[in-house]
Amino acid sequence: MQDLTRSFSRRRLTDKPLKPQKWRYPWASEAGKTLPGNCGWHLLSLTKGMKGVRETPMKTFKLLAVASTLLSLNPALADEFKVAGLTFNAPKQFVSVKPSSFMRKAQLQVGADATEGQIVFFHFGPQGGGGLQANIDRWYGQFTEPRKDINARTEKSKAGEAAVTFVSAEGTFKAGPPRGPIEEKPGYALLGAIIESKQGAIFAKFTGPKATVSSQSSAFKKMILEAK
Repeated sequence: MQDLTRSFSRRRLTDKPLKPQKWRYPWASEAGKTLPGNCGWHLLSLTKGMKGVRETPMKTFKLLAVASTLLSLNPALADEFKVAGLTFNAPKQFVSVKPSSFMRKAQLQVGADATEGQIVFFHFGPQGGGGLQANIDRWYGQFTEPRKDINARTEKSKAGEAAVTFVSAEGTFKAGPPRGPIEEKPGYALLGAIIESKQGAIFAKFTGPKATVSSQSSAFKKMILEAK
């Protein structure tokens, strides 16, 4: 520090270039490397000579910073959520996102983004949403092909005391809001569940590319059937 003060004072007083001065401290492993110009300042390396004191905390800090950034960029993993008095536990591969409409009680995505697979939950109250068969027919009608060509199937089951009807189909899916523009998506599949809860029917609809829906169909059904 005295050398630095002296060098700075001399330069201010004489305004003459100084010869580079080498600082040699035992903890500066690269002492002697000078910065460009005759400014009397030198490059010192502290971390190599102070292992265990500076380097480890710095590595820990960097790891924490990276982890924090990744968490802030990714959507929250879905876990537990409620719809009409029933609690659903979603698997870790289903990611919770903000519902895109006030009519949607919950919304999940499967894969990197919503174009890979989307699960939405609806509930319209004790008497809302229409009858069971009307909704099955409506879901089948969301494909451009006739029913005989979309591999249409239904399956009965139960989630506790609530009756569940699974509905499945595949073909060219007409994506879009009820009164909005329609986008036709070939090679798509639909796997729906109509849960007859005490507070009215809950409609859960899983749509996406056929391969995505097929690979996650067991996880979707498990989530529905284990609702409490």
